[in-house]
Amino acid sequence: MCRSVCRRAARVGNDEWRMSPQYKPPRFPDPEASQQVHLDVLVDDIAQAEPAALALGATLVQAETDGAFRVYADPVGHTFCLVWLPE
Repeated sequence: MCRSVCRRAARVGNDEWRMSPQYKPPRFPDPEASQQVHLDVLVDDIAQAEPAALALGATLVQAETDGAFRVYADPVGHTFCLVWLPE
């Protein structure tokens, strides 16, 4: 299955969307897989932020951490973290 990937079009300098038949979604925490981009999202309240992220299609990948973040994947497999400040 092809997925869209964004690349900078060198010819005209505009963002352009292309289909990539060789696209493989990232796998966490597999170091051999392409991780592409990772975002850390600072949230005030994980008890509110987590259900909102899950409702938007996120998947919890790693809940057991040092207690200040959790790792998720978006519907395509890109990882991101919800991070909160300890009280």
